[in-house]
Amino acid sequence: MVDLQYLEQQILSHSINDIKYNYEKDPLGCSLYLYFFLKNNRYDSVIDNLVDWMNTWIDKIIIKKELTRFVDREITSSLMAYKALYDASKLQKSITKTDLNMFLSKYIVNNKFFSDFSFSTVILFSLSDMREDLEFWESPLNSIKEEMKLSFTFNDSKNLVFTSMLFNSLNDTNVLEYITNVAIDRLKKNEYPPSDAIYYAWTLWHNREFSKQTDYSTIINFVEITVNSIFMEFSDKLVDESILEQFGRKSTSNVSRLMTSLTLDLLISFNQERIGIPTFSRSFIEKELEKRGWNGTWLELLNAEKAFDEGKTNDCCRDLRTALIRHMIEVARLFDNSISFPEGKTPDPKIPKKILETNGLSESTSAFFGYAWTFLSERSHTETTKSNQVDPDEARLGFQLTYPIIEFLLRFTLKKNK
Repeated sequence: MVDLQYLEQQILSHSINDIKYNYEKDPLGCSLYLYFFLKNNRYDSVIDNLVDWMNTWIDKIIIKKELTRFVDREITSSLMAYKALYDASKLQKSITKTDLNMFLSKYIVNNKFFSDFSFSTVILFSLSDMREDLEFWESPLNSIKEEMKLSFTFNDSKNLVFTSMLFNSLNDTNVLEYITNVAIDRLKKNEYPPSDAIYYAWTLWHNREFSKQTDYSTIINFVEITVNSIFMEFSDKLVDESILEQFGRKSTSNVSRLMTSLTLDLLISFNQERIGIPTFSRSFIEKELEKRGWNGTWLELLNAEKAFDEGKTNDCCRDLRTALIRHMIEVARLFDNSISFPEGKTPDPKIPKKILETNGLSESTSAFFGYAWTFLSERSHTETTKSNQVDPDEARLGFQLTYPIIEFLLRFTLKKNK
């Protein structure tokens, strides 16, 4: 198991070293770095230098219009930098909407900027906050929506990322649900290049709230496997030349700056938000519960994970508590099928615990189960308001109590059946 906190720091360090010099050779790759650095509040003297240079770059390209034959990348990179700096309140140059309308309209070809889907998506994302004042907005946006319906659009996996960024900025949940379904469908059918796993992982992780409940486990497992394999991917991968040409020349690890930026962003988010359950334990529990037909317990665990990801930590603890008592009863009934509980009342955990002790569970282990039950019960009864949620670290501890107990009981019964 890779130390993901360590990997995050290594990739951050690599990214910073990668942008010390020669910004103008790859302004688009650097603008992507800048956006994800500032989005995640990562600062360094090198990043400060990049902020200064990007302000100058915006002035040169958008205001002074000193363009070369690489106009598509120059405009896209300057607008991406504009978005990054504007969001972080580090913008030194103002751009008038009148200038943008006049300047950008002439680069719309076939209803897309430079007749290119990816550039158009990045440009619209960069300008999304001022869309109501842009005369050209609807034409490329509608073109993007139409082209997304064509199966080949997402053969270029980075378009999953760019469209997710754009429609998240527009709060268009219908389109985000569509993008998520495309990604999960290709994942299930194994219809994606393994070298593009990071694009799928990033898209599914950031859009997980739009997934179906039945797909949630698949997404989490895939993201965990991807982030745990990033170390080797990061070291050895060679990138498709079209990505290098359009979205960042090679960084020193032979990975495009787009891929490096997404890897860093995914790791930061994953390390901050996930519950820390080992992949092998989670997979074992899912398979064993399904094999035994105890799907209700697994559903409660999925509900808890989803509640946690949505910031509903009280509901999360309540779902974990339900999963725990449900599983204890399921296992106890393997030894005594006569046990029952009054309808509408919370089952007393002492009853299944006593049966399990009678059948070989040590008293100290049983006592530990009781401590976990008490911990979750106290947090389940907290009044549910946005300002009165259980501390996320306590909810995370709830997972780290519940999952091992469920795994232990599954293995306990397997030993008994030998």
